[in-house]
Order: sequence, then structure tokens, then C-alpha cells
Amino acid sequence: MQSDALKALLDQVDQQAKRVSVSRTVRDLQLYKKYIQTFLQEAVRSGLSTTQAHSWQQGGMKQTLVQTVNQKLITLTNELLEKQKDEVDLLDQLDEIRGMLINLYV
Repeated sequence: MQSDALKALLDQVDQQAKRVSVSRTVRDLQLYKKYIQTFLQEAVRSGLSTTQAHSWQQGGMKQTLVQTVNQKLITLTNELLEKQKDEVDLLDQLDEIRGMLINLYV
């Protein structure tokens, strides 16, 4: 998949992130996660870098950026379902995930 196609997928993720930030519904969150999963699959399939993160996790294992994005999605899902975070925290997490996707893209 070429960079134009990856950019289109990233735009799709961005649009869905806006929907999630407004609606805060499980359905919109599931679609957001699906779009991110598609982006990650295509990014990895097309040979984009999935370099190791430099932070060490418990047990001395390094995480890849893809694993970090997946963990952020799990956290976001839990917080949305628990309705414990205000909108600013939700937007911060959406932006953080987007930043990780951009790191894969460039």
C-alpha cells in the first residue's frame, strides 16, 4: 500500500476519532478501533518501520510501537466504558494514538 493510501486510512481514523470524542458510544469506538487495526495492518504489511520503543517494560521486554498502540486502545476502551474520564482526557488519548500512527507513517 502506498503512502497516499496510508494517508487516506489515517484521515479515516481522524474522522472517526472526532465522532468518538462527540458521541462517546461503544459503536463509534469499535469502528475507530477497526480503522486503526486496518491502518496498522497495512503499515506493517507495506514494510513501514515498527522499531522497538526505548522504554523498558516490566520483565525487561521491549514493546513495539504497534503493541503500544494496542495497549492505548485497550485503555481507551476501558475508560470510555467506565465513563470515568472527562472529554479532555479522552481527546488527549485520541491525539496520543494518532501521534503513534503518524510515527509509523513517516
